[in-house]
Amino acid sequence: LGGGEKDVGRDVGLAYACNTAGAIAGSLAGGFGLVPALSAQGCWRLVGWLLLAVGAVALGVDLLQGPRRWKAVLLVPVGIVAALALRAAGPSAAWRHSPIGAGRVDVSQLKTPNLAREWIHRQRRGVAWQVDGRESSVAIETSTGVAFIVNGKSDGNARGDASTAVMLGLTGAILHRNPTRSLVIGLGTGSSAGWLAAVPSMTDVDVAELEPAIVEVATRSAPVNHGVLENPKVHLLFADAREALLASKSQYDVIASEPSNPYRAGVASLFTREYYEAAASRLRSGGIFVQWVQGYEVDGQTMRTVYATLAAVFPFVETWEAEARDVLLVASREPIDHSAARLRPRIAEEPFRTALAATWRADDLEAFLGHYVAGPTIARKIAEQETQVNTDDLNLIEFGFAQTLGNPSAGFNLLDVRRLARARGAFRPEGAGEVDWDAVD
Repeated sequence: LGGGEKDVGRDVGLAYACNTAGAIAGSLAGGFGLVPALSAQGCWRLVGWLLLAVGAVALGVDLLQGPRRWKAVLLVPVGIVAALALRAAGPSAAWRHSPIGAGRVDVSQLKTPNLAREWIHRQRRGVAWQVDGRESSVAIETSTGVAFIVNGKSDGNARGDASTAVMLGLTGAILHRNPTRSLVIGLGTGSSAGWLAAVPSMTDVDVAELEPAIVEVATRSAPVNHGVLENPKVHLLFADAREALLASKSQYDVIASEPSNPYRAGVASLFTREYYEAAASRLRSGGIFVQWVQGYEVDGQTMRTVYATLAAVFPFVETWEAEARDVLLVASREPIDHSAARLRPRIAEEPFRTALAATWRADDLEAFLGHYVAGPTIARKIAEQETQVNTDDLNLIEFGFAQTLGNPSAGFNLLDVRRLARARGAFRPEGAGEVDWDAVD
């Protein structure tokens, strides 16, 4: 642009404006168009060739202007080398869908080229399907069953995580007197929504999912999710969970919230007081809110903050255990009816009977109540002693999870909650009636 001292200000302004417009257009075109259409690897190659083309044009313009500059010819072999480099795999499945955070790749173990190559091939073989969506990079990994990977993090296994995914919603449905409408935060494998929709009294199951590409995960998990996408009771909404709660006028009997791990950017906003207030505003009288907390990755302080935050909105918060260190916090504004006379025939009905047997290996009320850890008294006691509450403006949980990630010695132990509940006589649900507590223990 320009030459000498003439119109310097205009040229600088024009260059700055073009650069800004290009950056904005590139972000929009890349995130919402090119990456979903061409994939990350396709964009890798496209950008490489575009850079080579721009370099060639610049080189031609340079040679045509003024005296020939023979030094510019040296750029030609550099361009050839760059073109050859484009033949590399680029950001392949091994790098885009490998573990991050907990269980992340230990590159120190890849000490030789053969070890590194073997690891790359093993990772790529395990990926049966992948796509770059508008919000996330998603893959289906099959070396350990049908697991789905979101931005390099395994967020669920159709079979391995069934005890949590299936029972998250069904625990709320069992405890509710007559659930007819429910909301599931996160589609995932579709197990939570599919099994809720199988409840005879349920007429509507709304599902809020951020990434449309997750539909493929639920499709491939159909054998274990009651064919959730084919069920007319299920209504899929592609939106942020907060938006779905705040913008909707629907009222629900059960809300099941199962976001990813809070140390991941943005997820901790689904553990704040404001989020729980939005959920509470969408519950009918007697409604139940169930929150999944990754007890295997959280420290004691952060878990106390979770308790305090949830108890700041819901006066009744029970603690249940889905599987080892997978915590279900069952919250409500009214006391929950745990009457054995009501629950015993309830869990003998379908789909509860099959779900309990397949996931919790439970065949009676005593086995079901064996997953009960602590009553509302414990949550209130923790909340009274904990001054830190997780809010939108002061999000403590996100960094609390991240600070102790991968540090077993700093981890939360659900057994401590069991001991505290037993010491305070809050380890059995109130008003249960005739139950064989020895069998429960």
